[in-house]
Formats: sequence, structure tokens, C-alpha cells
Amino acid sequence: MYGVEWEEVVKHHGMEKFLELQKTYLDLLDSTFINYGGEKKTSLIFIFSDGAKAVQACLEAKNKVTSTLTQIPFKGFGLHVGPMIVVKGTELLLGDCINTASKLSEDLGAKGSVNVSDTLYDLIKDDAQLKSHSVEHKEQTLSGVTFKFASFV
Repeated sequence: MYGVEWEEVVKHHGMEKFLELQKTYLDLLDSTFINYGGEKKTSLIFIFSDGAKAVQACLEAKNKVTSTLTQIPFKGFGLHVGPMIVVKGTELLLGDCINTASKLSEDLGAKGSVNVSDTLYDLIKDDAQLKSHSVEHKEQTLSGVTFKFASFV
């Protein structure tokens, strides 16, 4: 899941530019995430069978977005792992993994951060492809719920 301040884009650039930037942004995410094995469920949510690949995809997408789409106030990505309910024939997905990923991207995301729940981090922390990235461990409380997560920088 990702967080973007789309209202700011409309406010500063107008509706036409917003639509152009949003399409470019979504196309960039689609191609990057699919390249890493992500399965698109909604415009906001991709499912990965490999957590380390999900982080790699987000790090690559972050680099592409922050270097080419500088007009977009990009918050970051949120990743979590767990069961979910998929309502067939709709884009409705329910579950703690969806809610946590949303909080990590939209509410706790900042400056293109790639935030990973501690649950997912424990599963991927030894992956060789991620060893070159710095990680900051954080803890923040929102709405009475404490989130422990790792932020890849």
C-alpha cells in the first residue's frame, strides 16, 4: 500500500495535471511491482508471495518516483503480512494486513519511506538483497494502537 497527498497535487497543479501525474505514477508502480512478482488487487494494493521482493519493489519504485515525479508529495509505502478476506467481484479487501499496511504508508509514511511491520521484518531481515539498505526501527502510537516497524532508507 502507498500514501500520496493527491489533494496537494490538485491544489497546486489543477485537475488536468493531477490526472496526468496520477496515471504516470500508477503506471510506474504497476510495472515495477509486477516486475517483482506483485499481483495487483486494487490501484492501492499489490500482493506478493515473497516479502523481500515486495520491499525491493517498493525501494525501486521509491527511487523512480522521487527522481522523476517530483511534483507528487509522496508519503511512502506500507507493508505487512497476514490473512485477508477478498470479496469476489469487488475491490474490497479486509484484514489486519490491509489496515496495518495502510497505517504504515498513509499515517506513518514520510518522505518516501518504505515501512515494514515488525512481523514482516522478522521474516525478511536476513535476505541478502536487503542487507545493503539501512533500516531504522521505530515505534509510534496512533488511535491508541502502537505500531512497531522498520523503515528502510
